Amino acid sequence: MSSSISEYIEPKQLVFDFFIEQEVDGQKYSQSIELYDAIPKYVWGKVIRDEKGFLSSICRPFIHRGTTYEVQIRPASIVKDGVEKYYFPGVREEIVEDALRKLATERRIKRINKRFGLEFSVYELRKELEKAGHSYNHTQITDALKICSRTGLTLSRTKDNKVMVDQNMFPTLALAEGRGRGGSALVVVEFNSLVTRSIEQKTFRQINYERSMKITNSLARWLHKRMSHNYRQAEAFHNSYDITLTTIIRDSGMTPYKRLGDSRKYVQRGLEELKRLHVIYLYEEKPKKKGRKLENVTFILKPSLKFTDEMKRANAIMKST
Repeated sequence: MSSSISEYIEPKQLVFDFFIEQEVDGQKYSQSIELYDAIPKYVWGKVIRDEKGFLSSICRPFIHRGTTYEVQIRPASIVKDGVEKYYFPGVREEIVEDALRKLATERRIKRINKRFGLEFSVYELRKELEKAGHSYNHTQITDALKICSRTGLTLSRTKDNKVMVDQNMFPTLALAEGRGRGGSALVVVEFNSLVTRSIEQKTFRQINYERSMKITNSLARWLHKRMSHNYRQAEAFHNSYDITLTTIIRDSGMTPYKRLGDSRKYVQRGLEELKRLHVIYLYEEKPKKKGRKLENVTFILKPSLKFTDEMKRANAIMKST
């Protein structure tokens, strides 16, 4: 659709002053999005397919700011070599979506079909991913975009079963037939309406993009994003960020191990990576047991001075909007 791709974009672009790329001390920052980023929409690890390769929808409960929600994730369908295959968004799709978010902060976000979105080339997205340490080829990137555009999310509020959004992750994906910068096809992506709502209501929040892209452990990346968006008590360096094991299992969407102790070890591996990348400088654990049986663990995270300074800056930006 080489000539029709511009039809998606409104002539008048709307750009928010605080939804721009920022660089502090050589580190680049992007934005986290209220509610949308809290949805446990990515599926890590192996998935269970039936004998025909089909994937059933997944329903996941989670709590965000004291409200209980449930999200239904419907798999994407992609035809490869004449065979229809089904996929959930995973690590690759999360990384690609984060890179798109970064491109959107470069004063390039646009109104597309009344929502916010982005026009870019596959080439420049690939280059952005390479700069962030992720080498995906053209096919892998376009597959990731297709998976995001065909994965359905139905988000409901549990207390009254109200549907908050019933939409694909990317409601619009348009691939042009023409050639763009660097000899790559142009693409238009429309972000989910929850992203648009967060931008309009200015509930997005600064996050260290470069550090997030360096994180190799999926749970560690989730914890970094959650802390970046929710850690508001950063005015005092000694303030901790406390979270329980059962909360992590529920809200991250991770597949729990049969033994709670093994899930605990999995979380510990993620926390060790956050220590290595100076998000936290230490963590403590308070296990809760019934007899000898482990029932829960409270993780007391001690954010690093660098991360605390980042959160102070994010707090100041939010107060000024």
